[in-house]
Amino acid sequence: MFTNEEADEVESNKDPLAGLDMAYGISYLWKYVVVLQCCSYCVLSFCIVVKESQKLYDSLTSQFTISMAKAASKRERDEKQMKSMNLVYGEITFESMGIILEKIKKRYGKPYVGTSGSGGVLQQSCGGIFYDLGSGSGKSTIAAAVLHNFEMCWGIEQLEGLYSMSLDLNNAYEQKGKSKLLGREKDTDIQFMNGDLLNLAFKDWRDGDVIFCNSTCFDEQLMNKFCDRASKFTSLVSL
Repeated sequence: MFTNEEADEVESNKDPLAGLDMAYGISYLWKYVVVLQCCSYCVLSFCIVVKESQKLYDSLTSQFTISMAKAASKRERDEKQMKSMNLVYGEITFESMGIILEKIKKRYGKPYVGTSGSGGVLQQSCGGIFYDLGSGSGKSTIAAAVLHNFEMCWGIEQLEGLYSMSLDLNNAYEQKGKSKLLGREKDTDIQFMNGDLLNLAFKDWRDGDVIFCNSTCFDEQLMNKFCDRASKFTSLVSL
């Protein structure tokens, strides 16, 4: 079992999706995405969309570094003597979130489920509800909002310090991000909440079309509780 200090040495300097490409039939390199069994036009279109979207994402998140988030997480866990590995901080890259949403869009959409309409999850030009459970500094929630015109993106985070960072990031999105998301039918609203993701009385996330949870350091007990609550959902992504 790691101490908090030891855990900080191993937590999420690596992207948890780094080894996921072959399992999903997707090979990813920076500036290039090769989606197996897809036409070259679709691949090129996806690359352009992700690369252009990343410029906006980077401009919003550049001041919210992973080192700042890790420090905030460690400080609060130490102060409150939270020894559980479940709260160890981690992030995924913007490109990885793009791959996740593209995979759902192309393969796993289910018509008439949730708010997805006839085309399936994310196959509409806008709509759907996204949840990031354990949203940390809020980057994955922002990434989802930038990549797809969701109706609503929610982030739920237990640690107060990280939650506070996510509110600052959301302010940047509201002031500088929304107006640059051109050609959308409507705005994607974002809301962050400070609480326990397992407490459905606090926030019931079972209306979500896409549920994302960076669960790299979750123990078996927490994963079982999480999966019990998540058993009915359209698209659940747990790393």
